[in-house]
Amino acid sequence: MKSYNVTIQPGPLSGSIDIPPAKSMLHRALIAAALSRGESMIEPIILSDDVLATINAIKGIGAQVTIENNRAFVRGIKTIKRQEKIIDVYDSGSTLRFMIPIASLASRSITFNVRESLRQRPLTIYNHIFKDDLIQDGHHITINGTLEPGDYTIDGTLSSQFISGLMFTLPLLKAPSKLYVTNPSSKMYIDLTIETLEAFNIEIQDTDYGYYIKGSQTYKPTNFNVHGDFSQAAFFLTAGLTNKNIRVRNLDIDSFQADKAFIDIVKKMNGKFLNQEDGYSSVFSHLNGATIDLDACPDLGPVLALLATQAKGTTKLINAKRLRYKESDRIVSTVKTLSALGANIDNTEDSIIIHGKTALKGGVTLDSYHDHRIVMMASIAATFCKFPVTIRDAHFVEKSYPHFFKDLKSLGAEITYEEVLHDNT
Repeated sequence: MKSYNVTIQPGPLSGSIDIPPAKSMLHRALIAAALSRGESMIEPIILSDDVLATINAIKGIGAQVTIENNRAFVRGIKTIKRQEKIIDVYDSGSTLRFMIPIASLASRSITFNVRESLRQRPLTIYNHIFKDDLIQDGHHITINGTLEPGDYTIDGTLSSQFISGLMFTLPLLKAPSKLYVTNPSSKMYIDLTIETLEAFNIEIQDTDYGYYIKGSQTYKPTNFNVHGDFSQAAFFLTAGLTNKNIRVRNLDIDSFQADKAFIDIVKKMNGKFLNQEDGYSSVFSHLNGATIDLDACPDLGPVLALLATQAKGTTKLINAKRLRYKESDRIVSTVKTLSALGANIDNTEDSIIIHGKTALKGGVTLDSYHDHRIVMMASIAATFCKFPVTIRDAHFVEKSYPHFFKDLKSLGAEITYEEVLHDNT
């Protein structure tokens, strides 16, 4: 990946764009296809760094993947075999947490190579399940043990990704299993996993205690269509709510994506949208502050904090503690970034408080914190600042959205690039 900084000039955005396919859906569909006996087609696909990590991971257990015309053709496997002793999952938390239980079924140990920020993200639930069979040694995480069918009690506070990871694997075991879920968070992400698994012939039963999973199930290949990503759309819709109308296409208004909550949250803040056949148009709105619970949709934290700077009154983003375990500590990086731009913003251990409406000044150089969502938040903010804004290491946006700046320019943003040469000696 080439390293670069960007400088963005203030100015209105307008127009329409096609939102890229949802990363959360791509991860799930690629893995389900890899576990199917036959060839599946997944479309459209965007080769972001995180998606490439999942492709790398499923190849590492024997799946074959071909990319043609924005489609992924995945030939799945009958049995999980170690093709690579070390599988690089880059910095993708979803990939690692989904793949660890699957990798445990291989006949030989599998080691995952992880980048620095992913290394800091906890694997608490898997540490409890696999105990000494899950070994963390620097940038390497090795799984030796085998997941067994049975009853598992999972605390959902930290992340729903552990629950989804077990859901991929437990149906393959010979006996049934039960997941007892306490403190469920981000349930819509779990629902998205279940919906994806159903498309590949896997049944997960929702129960009063959590989930019942039959054993000896078989994944079957399918053609899977991936809808646009609401978490990416939120950044452009924010620009439209505070500026001129912007239309985003390729969104499914009936989607199970957790970040679809952005639409209802913004309406609560007096924001206005026009429903389109294939998405939404945002309308310039006089926004009001609100109390927003991020428990089910933590990835919306940075963009909602930005939006709140342009809302009258106080906005509180509560139940935000899981933001601390992302690519950056997003409570810290969000507050520092918006504060540097002139926002009146503060935080507690698990909340962000924004006092608006505030005219953002800009005229500063910002750190990307190596976090794609911070880059996107800062970029949209820059367009309605008074002075230009420079973002260091802006290339980290490619983790989820490789053509973000191309789309931003298509809406009228004036962006200049500065390539950065890092000394690797």
